[in-house]
Amino acid sequence: MKGIIVYKSAYGSTAQYADWLKADLGFDCITADQTESIDWKSYQTIIIGCPVIMNKPFLASWIKENWNAIRHARVFLYTTSGAAPHSSALMAGYHASLPEEVRQKLTYLPLPGRFDYGNMRFMHKLMLQIGALIQKDPKTRSRMRSDMRNPIDKVERIALLPLIDAVDHKQTIAGGVS
Repeated sequence: MKGIIVYKSAYGSTAQYADWLKADLGFDCITADQTESIDWKSYQTIIIGCPVIMNKPFLASWIKENWNAIRHARVFLYTTSGAAPHSSALMAGYHASLPEEVRQKLTYLPLPGRFDYGNMRFMHKLMLQIGALIQKDPKTRSRMRSDMRNPIDKVERIALLPLIDAVDHKQTIAGGVS
């Protein structure tokens, strides 16, 4: 089975998972901005990885733009973020960013990522500050501010096992979202 991993990484979590997937599955691996000359029909499995920005998969637009070219394959999407995988905000953003037709065909697996406010770009810091300011729930606001002071790194190779198993055995991911 021929497969490819297409990813976009902001701070390294998504790239780390892509490297591990390449090593474990033997798939080709490229960044999303290297896909112009790809013959998508030659791939039976396509794994897309990206960070979550503002609760939405960063490559949602890329997926929609390329959907007709990749829909023939088994398509998996993994995302990385500092948010808890399967959090309600993360799942709402996933559902809002991709049409039902796409969500029905791909399998989604949110993965734990890294969050280090000190190493973030200015715009991402600003978005987080604004998000904390407008957050109405005091517990959530307090957690957001705490996260800004305390780096989080939950990137672990073991988190990929459900995805690797699903690809190897041509099945869906237990706990994944279609």
